[in-house]
Amino acid sequence: MGRSSAPSVVRQTITTFLGNSSGYVVSIITGIVVARTLGPAGKGAASYAALVMALFTSAGGGLQTAVMYQCGRNASQVLVYGAALRLLGLTMVPAALLLAAAGWFDPRHASLAYAAIAVPFAVYGQVACGLLLLHNDVRSTVIQGAIPTLGVGLLTIPALTVFHGGLTAVLSIWAATFALSGLYAMW
Repeated sequence: MGRSSAPSVVRQTITTFLGNSSGYVVSIITGIVVARTLGPAGKGAASYAALVMALFTSAGGGLQTAVMYQCGRNASQVLVYGAALRLLGLTMVPAALLLAAAGWFDPRHASLAYAAIAVPFAVYGQVACGLLLLHNDVRSTVIQGAIPTLGVGLLTIPALTVFHGGLTAVLSIWAATFALSGLYAMW
């Protein structure tokens, strides 16, 4: 590759690093505020929803890799995207319904109802991120990732400290930011 691609790689690397690292800082601060405001039980319930979602996004990471691999082999991006959407519909919609039912019918697992909202959008966002990267759109992937990380912090901290919201506010904001991130990726 010639010299002309170096500034683009450097710019994309810096953009990604700044976007991710700022998200991590905000996430740490938000976690501290949530733990201090809601106590161990509240922080635990919020973490439970996030960890359950992480199980599903692990599968989404595999789907993202498969999409990028197929597109890299010059497969039709329209066909690959369509297949990925069908797979998401066949797996994530039933998974979300099961999570919602578990959260609805067993109060000990109420935070799973919020995970049910977040999971399909988070996994879709991963697939979309792969396609955005194929089109060299690093900026959009950084924005997509910033919506749930920065958004949660910027909305949760005031919700807890100024408006005295509780666990429902924290989980609602968390789920809503993943929905917004998925909708942004779709757009």
